[in-house]
Amino acid sequence: MRKNLLSALLLAVSLLASSVVEAQNELAPATPYQGIAHSGMMSRISKRAFVGTAPNRNSRPQLLSAEPTVRRNPMALVPRKVANETELWGAVYSTKNYNVDRGFYSFTPSCDNFTQFFSDYYLPINGGAAIYDDILHFISDNRYYRNYWEYSTKDWTEVKGNSHTADNPEYLAVSSAYDATTGLNYGLYYQSSGDGWELGTMNFETFERTKFANCDTLFVGMAIDGDNWYGISQGGTLSKIDKSTGAFTPVGYTGVKPATYQQAAAFDEATGKIYWAAMLSDTTSALYTVDPQTAQATEVADFPDAEEITYLYIPWHPVDKAPGAVTDLTTDFANGSLTGTVNFTLPDVLADSTALSGNVDYKVFANGTQVASGTGVAGQATTASVTIPEGGQTSIMVYADNDAGHGRSA
Repeated sequence: MRKNLLSALLLAVSLLASSVVEAQNELAPATPYQGIAHSGMMSRISKRAFVGTAPNRNSRPQLLSAEPTVRRNPMALVPRKVANETELWGAVYSTKNYNVDRGFYSFTPSCDNFTQFFSDYYLPINGGAAIYDDILHFISDNRYYRNYWEYSTKDWTEVKGNSHTADNPEYLAVSSAYDATTGLNYGLYYQSSGDGWELGTMNFETFERTKFANCDTLFVGMAIDGDNWYGISQGGTLSKIDKSTGAFTPVGYTGVKPATYQQAAAFDEATGKIYWAAMLSDTTSALYTVDPQTAQATEVADFPDAEEITYLYIPWHPVDKAPGAVTDLTTDFANGSLTGTVNFTLPDVLADSTALSGNVDYKVFANGTQVASGTGVAGQATTASVTIPEGGQTSIMVYADNDAGHGRSA
C-alpha cells in the first residue's frame, strides 16, 4: 500500500514538474531574438556599478601608438530624407513587443515606423555611444561582460569587437553626448570605485577618460550643441553644463519627471531643439522636444510599446553655406616628437556645392583639444604647426568654419 502511494506521489511530482517546464517554454520565446523584455527587464540606473573583472568574449586589447594617428571624418553621415520628417536613430534596450529585437533602429518622430539596422540580444548599447567616421562606437554592458565595440553605419557589420575590456566602472556612462567639434563624449560616468557618479569625457579613439567633478545629480539624458552641453535630470530639470569644469546651471523644469531607467537625448541642429526619448514612472515611454532656452518639453508621440531608448542620434549635416569638407589630411611628427605639422587641403566649395573663394578659417584638434587655428586660401594645401599635449595615441581632426557654421572635418 505504502509502495503504491509512494509511486503515485512520485508520478504526480513528475507530472507537475513536466507541466511547469512546458508552461515556461510556452511563455518564454524560443530564442532571445523573438522578444527582449517586459518592463521588468528595463535598465534601471543605480548609483553603484559592478566592480571587478567581468567575463568577456575574445577580448583583443588595442596597443597604443607613440605617434599621433590621423582621425577620419567624424561627421561623414548625411541624413536620409524620411517623409520630410527628422530621422532619428536609436538603441532599443527593452520593449513590451515580443516582435521587436534589442538592437539599433531608425525611426521618425511619429515613433511608429521602426526600421532595424542590426540586433544582438547580448550586445546592448547602454554604456555610452557615439557615431562618427561612419562608425557606431559604443560600450556594451550586459551584466556578464563590458566591452567596447564598433559597427559600420554603411552596412551595419561588426568592425571591431571586444577591442577594449571596460571592466573599470569609470568607462560606463549613465548618459552622454558626442561633441563633433572636439571628438569627445561628454557624460555622467560611474566613478572608478563603482560608488557614485562623476562628470567627464570619454575618447573612444584613445580609450581615455577625463574627470571634471563628482556629481550627485542623476542626469538621465544629455545633448550637445557646439559649446553648449545640456543635461536632463531625474527630477525633470534641464541644466547647462560647463564643458571645461562640469559645473552646471539649471535652465528650468521641463514639465516631465522621468523614471530612473536609462534613456537618451540628442540635439537637432535643424530645429534647435533637444529630442528626448524619456522613460516615465508608469513604465511607458514617449518622445519629447525640449526648448534649450526655456526648458519646456513638448510631447511629440508616445512610443507604442514602451520602447526604452538608451542611445539617440540625429544624423548631422552642415548648413548649406558652411564650408565644405577639409581633405588630404596627413601628419608629420618625426621620431615620435610631440611637435610636428598637420597638412591638409582647405575646401573650395560650400556645403551646398556652390563655389568658395578667398580666405577660409580652420581649426585643428588633438584628442578633442584645439591645438591650432588659422586662415588659408580656399582650395589650397595648408600646413599647421602643432604641439600635442601628451604622448600616446592621438587623434587629429581639422575642419573649416565661417559665420554660417563649421564644415565636415578630415
